[in-house]
Amino acid sequence: MLFTGFNEATAQNDSLIQDETLLSQVLKEQKVSDEKLMSINFTNVSLVKALEILADRLKVGFSYNPDVIPDKTVSFEMKNVQAHEIIYKLLEGTNLEPILPPSKDVIILRKKESKIEINNIQDTIAGKVVDSDGETLPGVTVLLENNPNIGTATDVNGEFELTVPSLEGTLIFSSIGYQTQEVSIDGRTEIDVTLRAGSCYG
Repeated sequence: MLFTGFNEATAQNDSLIQDETLLSQVLKEQKVSDEKLMSINFTNVSLVKALEILADRLKVGFSYNPDVIPDKTVSFEMKNVQAHEIIYKLLEGTNLEPILPPSKDVIILRKKESKIEINNIQDTIAGKVVDSDGETLPGVTVLLENNPNIGTATDVNGEFELTVPSLEGTLIFSSIGYQTQEVSIDGRTEIDVTLRAGSCYG
């Protein structure tokens, strides 16, 4: 299911700053990052409704299978936070994770991978992603090249852990407002990456 915006006005929208977020701009200009802060307040709202409201505010699409979205309500308030922090808060306890595909035109919500259910997984790669100033980068998508079903995203500390069939191939690191980087695994189990700011397709 894809949300490209939500037109229903709600009182909760009044708690959001009116400035267009940089997450919204990235889908239009493909070159800026999620830096501006926003505030939001949800009170006994279904998760689906909360996603609709957030999609409208960010002007960004959420793509997901309705069957994997739990029937739950959310109640929380966040002030002066980045957009990705609100997304992670909404998905808390749902076994869902946000994934940014290489096209960067939508945010995919999918079930977290279960190591028990995956056959022939032999190795784990861990690491940290930072920017050129050494600041950690949360929400960076890490995908195994030519196998989009094997992927993850960095946590709030910029760290990731990914199970792979072997220590061969290439990892693709992508994030809003940063140049996509391809890194050869080359037998390593620890890979730290520095992303440069710039065009998403640079």
